[in-house]
Order: sequence, then C-alpha cells, then structure tokens
Amino acid sequence: MNHFIVKTKVFCGDKALYHIGDFPIKKACIVCDRFVVDSGMLNEIFALLEAIPAEYHVFSDVIPDPDYAIVAKGVADIQANGCDAIISVGGGSVLDTAKLISLIYGNCDNGMRPITIAIPTTSGTGSEMTSFSVITDTATETKYPLEADGMLPDYAILDARFTQSVPPAVTADTGFDVLTHALEAYVSPLATDFSDALAEKAVSLVCRNLPRAVADGDDLDARTAMLNASCMAGIAFNHAKLGLCHGMAHALGAHFHVSHGRANSVFLPAVISFNGGLDRDIAISGIPVRRKYAVISRILGFQGDNDRELTARLVDAIVELRQRTGLPAGAKDLNIPQKDYEDALDLLTDRAFHDTCTATNPVTPHLQQVKKLFLESY
Repeated sequence: MNHFIVKTKVFCGDKALYHIGDFPIKKACIVCDRFVVDSGMLNEIFALLEAIPAEYHVFSDVIPDPDYAIVAKGVADIQANGCDAIISVGGGSVLDTAKLISLIYGNCDNGMRPITIAIPTTSGTGSEMTSFSVITDTATETKYPLEADGMLPDYAILDARFTQSVPPAVTADTGFDVLTHALEAYVSPLATDFSDALAEKAVSLVCRNLPRAVADGDDLDARTAMLNASCMAGIAFNHAKLGLCHGMAHALGAHFHVSHGRANSVFLPAVISFNGGLDRDIAISGIPVRRKYAVISRILGFQGDNDRELTARLVDAIVELRQRTGLPAGAKDLNIPQKDYEDALDLLTDRAFHDTCTATNPVTPHLQQVKKLFLESY
C-alpha cells in the first residue's frame, strides 16, 4: 500500500518571507553559515522577528559536509540559549544540520520539538521538504543519509532573492542535484503517480531554466523556477527515494571532497545508460525503466523510433546540459589524479554499492558493474 503525505507547508513567490511574522515565535535560533551572516541576508529576517516581537540569536558555525561535532555544537548552543523555533537559512548543509539539531534538541527537551522553518539559499537539495539529513563521518570519510519523519520542517519559505548571490558554478552544481533527484525518484521502484508528477515537472523546469540561471544570476524568473523545481524534486524523492547515482556521488564526494551536485553530474549519464540497458543486452527487468526514461524524453520534446532511442536521447541531452553549464565531463576534470582515483576504486565501489540510496536503484547492480561505472566516469 502506497501513501503520499506532504507535511511541510510551502510559502513561495513574492513576499513569501513575510509569513515569518505569522508564526507563533517567542525566541528563535537562526542556523546558518558565516557567508549568510556576512552577506546581510539575515537583516530582513531580523526585522520581521522584531516586529512580532520575538527574541533571536544566531548559530553560524555550520560548514560544508557537516559532521556530528557541528550538530552536537548546535544542540548545545540551543540548550544554552533556549528557543521555540529554529530558522535555517542556507544551502543543503545548513538545512540538513538544522533538521538534525531540531530533532535531537526536541528529544532532549521532554519531546518539545521547536517549530522548524527552512529557507533555502540554493536550488539543489530540496532539503526543506525531506526527512533526510546527510552527515559526514570525518574519521571514515563516509557520508550517511539519515532519515526520520521528525526531521521534516514545518514550513518552507521559497524566496528566489535568497538565491541571487549564488555564483554560476554553484548554480550549475546544485541544479544538477535537482535533476538527479527528480530522475532517480522517477525510476525508483517506490515511485507513484504522485511522485512521478512532481519529478516530471522538476525535470522540465531544470532543463529549461538551469542554463538561464547559470548565465544570469539576476534572472529571477529562472531562479524562481529552479527553486520550485528543487522543492518538487525534494518531495518526489522523499517519497520514492533515490538510486545508484547518489550512492556513487556520496562515495566520491566524501573521499575526494567534491561538491555533491558536481559529483552527481559526473555519474548521471552513465547510470541512466546502465539502468536503461544502453551498455548491454537489456534484461527483461530493465524494460520498464527504459519506458519511463522514454516518457521523460518525450516530455522534453525528443523523438525516437523506440524506447531505447528515446533513452539515448535523454542521455545525450543531459551530457549537453552538463556542457552548457560548465560542469565536468568526468572525474578527471575534477583534478583528481588517475592514480589516486584508481587506488581508491575498490573503496569507492564498496561504499557506493552499500549506500542506502543504491538500495532503491531500479536495476540492482553487481559490485563489478558499479566498479565499471566508476571507471567509465573518470
């Protein structure tokens, strides 16, 4: 039996930020990184909180690829200062950190979980709509996708102005994360008509708007479309889960410190080719996956005589989008020496194979097939 529940209330469009004034907040903790503080992004939020009136303090120690120590520090900060609301302002690392802080703090405080409000400043992770938090174990160089319904934010505020300062390279990185979320959710064995509808729309929005957002960061229409796509893809994969591309990206990112979206862009064409059976004589189990890729290909306006051709067109389109947005064609272009990559190959393969995301890949890979995909993607 399937179910589809969207707990998080979304505010989007012009003046979405003003809804902060509608929330019953007495004391807020704003979770962010130093860039958000230094950029002045918080000034409008401060003014809205003061108008309620509500007290607030800022925890700005979040770093990229956050680890358990940062989460523990955040929990201790809130325990020392108290709060009834946590407002996270930032990219995926910030939102993931804040969600886990909120969950742990709520469990420590007699079950009184604070109101959680997520304000994304990048169009990528969709973390404002998911029950996941990706935390890095620095000792083992491993990324762990943690999941708990208690991490779902209560409110998400999508204000494209907060994404205008994102530079072109990061816009491209995070945009490919959106695309990967949508495509992996779409072909997941757990996909439903409801998650498919959101995934299809997200893919369409990304393919039309990512090049515009990369070329002109002040294009608010493109920025808004990408922010909406990120949110939709987040809802889709929160229900349908992800796949092998994310498993491989987690492994590469943790070991070689590559940004998550960029790592996804390296592997996505190869994984779609594998899932769609373009690299071998297709097994019966792969045919339904190819049919779904063909549907996406038609939505994007491509034509072909059969599902295999349409799947190949989709792969070509993703490679072209990757080129247009300045993303690497392979791991080699990430300045990873070939010897270092080959030396890490067995470790990367094992981690990707056992990653929780890989469990919902539509075609179950063998260990050697995962290794082959890493090699092909160098």
